[in-house]
Amino acid sequence: MAEVLTSFEIPVRDDSGTFHARAIGRHANDGMWEGWIEFVPIDGRGETLITSAESRQPEREYLEYWATGLTHVYLEGALQRARHPITIRVRAAEHPISSSPRPPVVEVKSS
Repeated sequence: MAEVLTSFEIPVRDDSGTFHARAIGRHANDGMWEGWIEFVPIDGRGETLITSAESRQPEREYLEYWATGLTHVYLEGALQRARHPITIRVRAAEHPISSSPRPPVVEVKSS
């Protein structure tokens, strides 16, 4: 279950509004701890913006350390990442139509 690791006093602003930032963390399925940032609009209008995982750590204590060390400049960049996430395009795996090669064509010539 996710939990608030730390909440930041100074609001984060951009051209679209002012936000209350919180570092959130959880114990992931692979045993690691992952952290991300939530940006909640201070005026209560609009959607909460959420970053992708910003940190992955082997222990909860390390994730807390990461969260408490975030600077205002980092949060401004994280707000931009939440607003404009990176799109990763991958080629879809292709599947063969056949399951074996075509057998060779053998011609027997009579003399």
